[in-house]
Amino acid sequence: MVEMVEQTELIFPVLPQEKVEELFAAAFQGYIGNTAAVDELLDVAQVGFDHRAHTQDDMEVCCRRCPARIALLGPPSAGKTTLVRCLADLLKTPYCETEYRQVPTADKLFDLLAGVYASRGIPLVPEYEQGGTEYYVLPAGILFIDEAHMLPGSVQDGLLKMTEAKDKVLLLDGKHVDCRYLTIIIATTSFGKMRDAFKTRFDQITLERHELDQVAEIVKGAFQWSYEDCLEVANLKPLPRTALAFGEKVKRAIKRRRMEVKEGIKFVAQREGICEGGVTKNAVRILKWLGEQTASADGICKGVEIEEDEFDNDCLPCLRKTPRHPAYIIVSTKGYTVTEDGKAFLARLS
Repeated sequence: MVEMVEQTELIFPVLPQEKVEELFAAAFQGYIGNTAAVDELLDVAQVGFDHRAHTQDDMEVCCRRCPARIALLGPPSAGKTTLVRCLADLLKTPYCETEYRQVPTADKLFDLLAGVYASRGIPLVPEYEQGGTEYYVLPAGILFIDEAHMLPGSVQDGLLKMTEAKDKVLLLDGKHVDCRYLTIIIATTSFGKMRDAFKTRFDQITLERHELDQVAEIVKGAFQWSYEDCLEVANLKPLPRTALAFGEKVKRAIKRRRMEVKEGIKFVAQREGICEGGVTKNAVRILKWLGEQTASADGICKGVEIEEDEFDNDCLPCLRKTPRHPAYIIVSTKGYTVTEDGKAFLARLS
């Protein structure tokens, strides 16, 4: 049986502050927006850096100092996944990025973790076996689960001891997995949909929707176009994910048709049926389908026959209030309703 070293015994020289700042800047270079969320997440890493040695090999000690259970909350495309990737790049420890579809059972989660550790040359082998149960201790690392509210209830229940601060143990059939050195971060757009017991395991960090100028900066960083052109893309596609996808289409159009950037933006917008104010074809369909009624997001998706992801990432952003137009849709506890401005917009189209 392995005797575990208590975290309080791990004392190392302090890394010079200028070196800490240099490492932070390198890892988060290019991350735009949500500075408060970045600072909160960096507090987790700072604890480790304050007590880590001067060699990269001692980074595991850093993570042993600051294992955490964090829930990143916020709307789609707020930068949750990118934020965790930046932290993983900073800490340089094994990093397992997954989402609910890949975790149908707790056993599958262990398999995913084992695969990541093996890819870093750290095969997971039992520390010892007793009574038919294999006892493991996971090395320091980061586990990230996206859209955690979609995890099956049985999986959320199965991870309760793993995410409990006093336990940090994953119990599987024939396996006892000590996760005390594993930082677990989940991301969700619907924290309220998670099971109450599971929710209480996590410290919450909230990310906000990007402003248009921030989306423009993200696009500019990806394509090196003028800020004016990038802002036009942001106006048409106000979420980073969809703006970047739109930018890729513009890039291809420019290359194939030998266009200027402005011409490419206009060409792709027309091809995709984006009309006045950057409103998409499916967003217009939603307004027409709603009419005078009020409906839930699920009801709208079924009625208009679109995926929930498209509703969240493509349609809603251009129906909310933007610098180019007032809100065409509002939401209440009863659901979504077309505003008077939305009705006037439809009238202009007809």
